[in-house]
Amino acid sequence: MGIFQAGLLVPVAVEPVIGGALAESLGWRAIFWFLTIYSGLFLLSMVANGSRIPTNPLRRYALNIYLMTTRVKWDPDAISLQLAARKSIDQACRSHHHIPRHLIYYAVWQMSITAMSTLFKERYGLDEIQIGPTFIANGAGSMIGTLVTRKNSRYGLPAHHIPIEKARLRLVPVFSLLQCLSITLFGWTIQYPDHGHIAVPIVFTFITGWTAVLTQSVIITYLVDIFPNRSAAASASLNLARCLFAAGGTSTVMPMINRTGVGLAFTICQTLVDKKIQISNIS
Repeated sequence: MGIFQAGLLVPVAVEPVIGGALAESLGWRAIFWFLTIYSGLFLLSMVANGSRIPTNPLRRYALNIYLMTTRVKWDPDAISLQLAARKSIDQACRSHHHIPRHLIYYAVWQMSITAMSTLFKERYGLDEIQIGPTFIANGAGSMIGTLVTRKNSRYGLPAHHIPIEKARLRLVPVFSLLQCLSITLFGWTIQYPDHGHIAVPIVFTFITGWTAVLTQSVIITYLVDIFPNRSAAASASLNLARCLFAAGGTSTVMPMINRTGVGLAFTICQTLVDKKIQISNIS
């Protein structure tokens, strides 16, 4: 899961640089033309579930590379892990406040990413090309977060009778606290750009991406563990919920910043997270 998600997060670090260069040189509409061509190439390389050999050379080459690099030997003597008793997705969410906490923290993370372009342009006077590289730290933190999760999962679990909930979720409170601090400090350092170097808020975006993806990877892996026959449905449900939260948050972040200021806006967001979790625990 860690390696898989690290690959998915590579564009988070790369895409702002490409987008900034396109917007500055050819205009913002060029970004959408680029995405149209890019997605069209993927459409041409689709091969269903990989069980058929495509006749198109472009498709066949991509499938051959995939098959050569992803073969896994099955070990029939390997010890099977004892997983927790199955429960419904609703029960899993109710029994662990880490899951609703993750939804809101994910939304706050996306709010900070949404505001970055405008804030760095207004507060530090950066142009489109200069803004792009400021997102690299966030993307790099996200990729490193997934790989750190992989190490923790491999070497931090007992061999027999795993208390899967404790094993997977035991470090989530630490990740959440670090993300809360990084988001808050990100907001206040940008609030007063004359009192610090631009590298300071960029470092905080690295910490935010790292901790946010750590939590995301852990929770998705936990859901896959407890729903082995419905892992796709569990992951899709979590993705849908957190993206809906993020959509609502990103639509309000700039009006909130314009009304209260950057530092206070993100401080309020973190306070609302804690209040929401307290209410969820009581109910």
